[in-house]
Amino acid sequence: MSWNDYINNFVDGTVCTDAVILSLSPPHGVWAGHSSGNLCSVTAQEITPLISKDRNQLFINGIVLGGVKCSVLRDLWNEDSQQCLDARTKSSDGGTTFNIHMVRTNQAIVILKGGNGIHGGQLSQKCFDTIKYLRGVGY
Repeated sequence: MSWNDYINNFVDGTVCTDAVILSLSPPHGVWAGHSSGNLCSVTAQEITPLISKDRNQLFINGIVLGGVKCSVLRDLWNEDSQQCLDARTKSSDGGTTFNIHMVRTNQAIVILKGGNGIHGGQLSQKCFDTIKYLRGVGY
């Protein structure tokens, strides 16, 4: 199965509308991403705060993903059983905001963006089995 196959499995247009898989190790390049989404444009500079040991700044400053500002809702990045982070996009004009679910494996960062009205728990369930498999085979 290719990395693009994983993306196609995640993105269903309803629960998940955008997804990207990145390298956990520098330079944090994109392995695969949804072609019509903005998560493909996530930069190494945007990923650096996510893997930083100083987790407090995430709640204060938020994060940026593909040029979109997000507020961090829950940070379990360093919890061995979870290794995930939930965020929500910000809107400066009162527009729709979307939930983001990020999870790491031994070698990758998987980021999913939910559709309108989709909560983080639904995104987490969407990728749980895939992440469990990737971790099991060493990714």
